[in-house]
Amino acid sequence: DMIRFRQAVEAPSPPLPWWDAPTAVQNLNVGEALSLAALLFMLLAIRLVATSLSRTAIAASGSRSLDISALARVATFKEVFVAYLNAAILEPLLTLASTEDVSGKDIFINVCELLGLVFWIYMLTDAFDTADVAACFVMRYKVDRDAERSKLKFLQCKRRSIATEHGGLAGTLTRDVALWFCLLGIFSAFFGVVAHRDVVHSWAVFILWAILHHQSRAATVWGSGYLTTFLMPSAALMPLEYCLPLMGDLDVVGGAEGLKDWHAFVQEQTGIELRIDA
Repeated sequence: DMIRFRQAVEAPSPPLPWWDAPTAVQNLNVGEALSLAALLFMLLAIRLVATSLSRTAIAASGSRSLDISALARVATFKEVFVAYLNAAILEPLLTLASTEDVSGKDIFINVCELLGLVFWIYMLTDAFDTADVAACFVMRYKVDRDAERSKLKFLQCKRRSIATEHGGLAGTLTRDVALWFCLLGIFSAFFGVVAHRDVVHSWAVFILWAILHHQSRAATVWGSGYLTTFLMPSAALMPLEYCLPLMGDLDVVGGAEGLKDWHAFVQEQTGIELRIDA
């Protein structure tokens, strides 16, 4: 009896199923890694389709309405969004630097959150900073048509084609990854890789973006459908560069004549005719 008991105790445990097998990342099994890879593949496929739809919608040109009151709400809520990003960005970095026994999952999720916050700050700053568009308006449109233009031999105005401009307005990968990093953290929690409390910043940014996206579409829509611009934030936000100067850079746009010039400038640059509801 004692021999049988020892044999029962020393019997090897059954092999793990293949999806529970460990990977090179500590505490991350094969099933979890494949789930994350499938998510990335799905996001890439969605982006390809969404980019095509967005390019088609913008290339159709035509007129687009702009609600100035809704645009003001977008600019105000953007400050709330940026304030949260600035407050949250140090936490994942400090977590990585201060934790002694940090696991592979901790590194993965904190890097995702850190990169997501960084790219969100970059995209919002780029979309709401109208200095480049205002300079383009002054140099390419107004000065380049001035009677004294021939004296400015140092000024070389290189015009971009409408197709090139549409490429930036239809969404760019370097900006849209901001949302992808957040989605990667959220889906990691649903797949059981981490707990939902570990990706609280991803959830917060996701909710803030849902509000800002809805407000931006209330102000103006240049791309395609609601879901397309939600999954491609740059397609919803980058057209605002051609709208915000009507609020904050009135010294550039000026009075009635300047407003007429700005309207013509936007149409020349993008092929879009703005209908302004003030």
